[in-house]
Amino acid sequence: MANLKFCAAVMLGLGVAAVGAAPARASDAAAVTWGVGAKPDQDGKFEKCLANGAAEDGRTLAFVIARDGRFVGLAVNPKWKLVPKSSHKVSFEIDGKSGGHLDAAVVAENALVYPLANSRSLIEALSDGAQFVLRIDGKATAFSLKGAGDALKGLHECWAEGVKTLKK
Repeated sequence: MANLKFCAAVMLGLGVAAVGAAPARASDAAAVTWGVGAKPDQDGKFEKCLANGAAEDGRTLAFVIARDGRFVGLAVNPKWKLVPKSSHKVSFEIDGKSGGHLDAAVVAENALVYPLANSRSLIEALSDGAQFVLRIDGKATAFSLKGAGDALKGLHECWAEGVKTLKK
């Protein structure tokens, strides 16, 4: 539960916005635009890095590494009508291969956040994959991973640089 509270705090700190309608499959979505950047805490010190991939249809997939190394995912789908401040058991897959089950916190009616293992195998699967699918209550939502490899590489570089600033 503490991990879900951390996830929710991270994502609320980034600001989760409601967006318009989305198609059911990632292949229907237009190109994904990825961005990577560092976020400071209230004292201006490095707090986290974010890699954010947004499709023109509003579906968004984001990954965050906090200064302590915790790895968190965020998914936004304009079609979702979730109950904020609730939690869901979700499952995920990358290119049809099961990634397991996660406890996800709902941070807005169209957004949820979930802890991820900061493992080489998961990072490689996300980097090399074409599609990330989340299943909530049995309903699948697909997100394109096009460009995620470069974004995740940039995310880890951002985090390494941010952590160096804390040691000075």
